[in-house]
Amino acid sequence: MSRRGKTLDPDLPKGVYVSPVPGITAQIISQDKKAFPNYPSPDKESIAEDEALSEYFNSRTITTYIAVTNDTPFSIHLRVDRPYPMKMDCSKLQFEIFIDGKFVWNAWCYRPRYEENGNVWEDIIGGMKLGKGGSCEIKDFKFMRLKTNDECPSYTACQRIRESMEKIGNIEIKVFRTAHGKKGGDVKNSKKGFLNKDNIEVPEKALKGAEAKSHGTARDEKQAEGMFGETPRNMVNIQSSSFALCTALKVCILQANGVELVTDQNTLHAEALKSLHVINRTPTPSRSSSPDSDHHGGGNLTASQAKQIEDLLKSFREGAGGGGGSSSRKRIKRENDEAESSQRPEKRRRAGGKAVTIDLTGDSSEDEERN
Repeated sequence: MSRRGKTLDPDLPKGVYVSPVPGITAQIISQDKKAFPNYPSPDKESIAEDEALSEYFNSRTITTYIAVTNDTPFSIHLRVDRPYPMKMDCSKLQFEIFIDGKFVWNAWCYRPRYEENGNVWEDIIGGMKLGKGGSCEIKDFKFMRLKTNDECPSYTACQRIRESMEKIGNIEIKVFRTAHGKKGGDVKNSKKGFLNKDNIEVPEKALKGAEAKSHGTARDEKQAEGMFGETPRNMVNIQSSSFALCTALKVCILQANGVELVTDQNTLHAEALKSLHVINRTPTPSRSSSPDSDHHGGGNLTASQAKQIEDLLKSFREGAGGGGGSSSRKRIKRENDEAESSQRPEKRRRAGGKAVTIDLTGDSSEDEERN
């Protein structure tokens, strides 16, 4: 619920806003009111076909990667604060929240409430509201790993799965002025279409498209809402608002399940994000440094934990587009090489730098003479 009659919670982190829309922020926070590590996205894709519209929305859009661990509950923190104008020029601000491309919540910043609280407003959404009246309940948001298998579905099935998961991983928050709508009443959302315990496992082959998915989220008791995907394209319609702010948050899980004893988590955050080209890489270390220290920052990891992290970082590289295509090409080339090599006659290696001649006709000629 929104905080009424109170100033901003000093324990909550301050968000980042864009200059054209000052004072409006949205961020993902943990249960202990801490912001997850976040990094600006390097993506520079066009949001609208029209150049003028694209420039308008790009200047009012923030896309961010956030780093979390598996099975971590989270909330969405919204805030309107200075330097937002002291006098709102509309009756309310509407915050539309979408997860995996599906609507989950509407939050409203009413002008009277904003001004009564000393020109500040904030709200924390911790889950998805289901039902109505006395039977209404809220299912908490939680990050969880998206599992894959080695099944090989048909091309059509792969395309269908890939299309159904295009929005998996998007947390999209649209903000615009409005003079209509209501705070109470039913929420027009549904849990239908979200991932659940029955379809959280998908073929890895279907995810090796434009972007590989690595994990998802759960609604309370292991019912899943995916939380990793590409930059959203469905922004606020300029005709419906005087201004628009859209915050898209990409989530990167940096450790596999069971890697809870890692002491140097910041190093893992940095290494995973370097592999995604979100942050700059560090200079190449000297040859004397060990491979383990290069990848794990000196953390005390077991062999299985190290392999889990290596596999996860590899999936990130493929998902960022830097390693997926090349690995596929190498795999195809290797298969072709094996096929060709099976048809080639085997050649004996030279020994001691001298050619070795082997006469394979002698035995057959002797047999003919005997016959």
